[in-house]
Amino acid sequence: KPSHFVVVNAYTQFNPGPDFRLSALTKALGKIKKQFGGMNLRFGFPLIGAGNGGGNWNEIKSEIQELLGDENITIVEFDGSK
Repeated sequence: KPSHFVVVNAYTQFNPGPDFRLSALTKALGKIKKQFGGMNLRFGFPLIGAGNGGGNWNEIKSEIQELLGDENITIVEFDGSK
């Protein structure tokens, strides 16, 4: 089985800074589910929208779980100090 990965850039805000849009995340997750769901893939997500974007991580995490909860999800938190 060949090993490969796909990178998806989910646009969740229009402007830099605290401009996160939960509705944009919902739309992006729906498209990800439609195109890649059920393929036995591993999905990696940063704390998307919760840092500079100003989004509430608990709401974001809940949305990921609701829309992709039956998929193999890994949340990646970047530690810039290392």
